[in-house]
Amino acid sequence: MSVAILHISGPPNAGKTAVAVGFAEHRSGRDTYYLRLDTEREGVPALRLSQPLPVVTDPRRIVTQPGVVFETLAQAVGDIAQQDADATVIVETDNEPCFRHAYPWHARVFCLPPIHDPRTVFRTREQIAMAIRELMEDTHSFAAELFGLEHGPGDSSMLPSIESKQIVEGEASAEMVEEFLASDVGAEIACRMRLHSEYYAIMESDILLLSESRGPWTGTAAESASMLGQLLDSTRARLDRHMHLVQCNPDDRSSQQYQAAMKHIDDAVETGRLDGL
Repeated sequence: MSVAILHISGPPNAGKTAVAVGFAEHRSGRDTYYLRLDTEREGVPALRLSQPLPVVTDPRRIVTQPGVVFETLAQAVGDIAQQDADATVIVETDNEPCFRHAYPWHARVFCLPPIHDPRTVFRTREQIAMAIRELMEDTHSFAAELFGLEHGPGDSSMLPSIESKQIVEGEASAEMVEEFLASDVGAEIACRMRLHSEYYAIMESDILLLSESRGPWTGTAAESASMLGQLLDSTRARLDRHMHLVQCNPDDRSSQQYQAAMKHIDDAVETGRLDGL
């Protein structure tokens, strides 16, 4: 066997720590290690673990810089691997872009609290058009946003080529957006650009968990849930990815929805562990 790393991310107050604790409990006796990873942000007070973690092994909080997340994690995971060569490690982070591709995660869970305004997560048509315009004018900047890097990769040859003169204001711009989103070459970027950059990690997750720890996904939040379901359906079809949408209260350990969510997470971790051998 080998070490497996589970990345649990999402905005604050999404129940991420409760999901981490629940997953450790679900593993029933198998050691599960926990790392809370944060970046140094000027003017932001030091965070503390949001709740006691008696069920995980050696819980730690690490503060690092965005540009050295990989090195920081490699050191921490290496220390754990020296103690336990078959360890399962949970890494919990907020939804800062620098964490998305910071490490070769074996499984990824993105947690969302109820979203009562879909525009919190989804871009408007005008914002999508603006993102396309940015891609045309500065592909390095766009790639930096897309991959969560401080600087975009130098080779932008894989990005679709669209003439800047084709992007115009108003109705023509909207038509161009639709053509671009429907193209094969733009499938990956097209799906992502429907989201604000803070939520790109949804596209890379094995499980999108609609958390009810802060309330139910009802009323206007139900509209957001429906739109997220449609996005995942489109992503599965266009990009051939296996993604699960689950909804539960991670604090309610007795519910069937919670048990199903934990099983999906456990299956994703073990599949990732085997694929990594």
